[in-house]
Amino acid sequence: MALQPVAAAPSNDSSGLPLLVNYQTTTLVGTMLASVLFGIFCAQLYQHFTSPRRETQYMQGLVALVVFAETAHIALLWIYLIGTSRASLLQPLAILSESTVLNFAVFISGMVGAVVQSFYALRIYRFSGLLWLGVLPWLGSFARASLSIIGLFTTFFDFHGGLIDWINSFNWVFRGTFGASVGVDVLNTAALCGILLRQRDVTPTTSQVIDRVIVWTVDTGLLTSAIAVLLLVLTLTRSYELIPTFLHVYPHMFALSLLFSLNARDGLRCALYNTPSAIVVGFNVKATADRDDGDSDKRRSDAGTYV
Repeated sequence: MALQPVAAAPSNDSSGLPLLVNYQTTTLVGTMLASVLFGIFCAQLYQHFTSPRRETQYMQGLVALVVFAETAHIALLWIYLIGTSRASLLQPLAILSESTVLNFAVFISGMVGAVVQSFYALRIYRFSGLLWLGVLPWLGSFARASLSIIGLFTTFFDFHGGLIDWINSFNWVFRGTFGASVGVDVLNTAALCGILLRQRDVTPTTSQVIDRVIVWTVDTGLLTSAIAVLLLVLTLTRSYELIPTFLHVYPHMFALSLLFSLNARDGLRCALYNTPSAIVVGFNVKATADRDDGDSDKRRSDAGTYV
């Protein structure tokens, strides 16, 4: 009996295998790190809601918006990761296919950063009373949000192809978004540190508290700026497969910085006024102790608004 020829098993082109492996690995790492940060975010959120302080409606709305965005972002990341992992079993190239779920996750990432940076710009304006110090970061945040919206719309109306094809065609969206983010971070950090330095040397306690706030401000600004610069470098060097690790954790860094700043106010104000009691109204603080020196107390109250 003659042997029948056996059809050769279909083989996938292995030329793009390193790209697929790197992209899937960085996506997995980014999602896992984002999940860890989301857990820390939930712990900070619990601390925020159990605090006896009553926030303004504006602040409550801002926190609620960030909570919704963070929850949606992490849910979309896991949906995307599970979906691509299953699809890649049948077709490895499915990992690099265009995904509506991923598009919305990246869109939320850009919007969270823009919203939090706008909040810091508002605080700077209220602290300094100088409109231009708030307008410049607002313009940068608006540009960042606009680019995120444009990027989302291009995936629906102006593009048909894979993920890498989209980045090659619209990499100016990433470049503009990351560049605007770095600019706003630098402006916010420099402005807030400059304002805080003007309030030093009122009393030793005030100087110590302000020094702590300055260090926290610089650390936060450097961290988010470093991630944005790294993402910008990866985009410019076309190392697209490495972007997910940093892109997926980026919005959670902004959300955590917001809650850290809100939750740290009680401890810093107690250290500033040497008392556990303070009346908080919006962004202003009225001290309940140390009323013996009017000018020093006024300066101390002004410093209290920054924390």
